[in-house]
Amino acid sequence: MLAYIPIIGTWIQQVIIGGQEIGLTTLRIFNALHTAVLPACLILFSSLHFWYVRRARGIVIPRRPEETAILG
Repeated sequence: MLAYIPIIGTWIQQVIIGGQEIGLTTLRIFNALHTAVLPACLILFSSLHFWYVRRARGIVIPRRPEETAILG
C-alpha cells in the first residue's frame, strides 16, 4: 500500500521492509516503529494539543447567534 504514495512511496516501502522480502529485518523495523516512533509522535502531538488549549484559555465554546447580536 505504501507504494501508492506519490514520489516517495516505493522508497518508504523499501525502508520499512528492510530489503527485498519480508523477514527478520522487517519485524525489527516494525517493532522499533511501534515502541519508539509512535509513542514519540503521540507525546509530541499531545503536547501541542495541550499547548493550544492552554493558549486559548480552555475549551472555546462558540456563542449562539442570538448571544452575539446582544453583545454587539
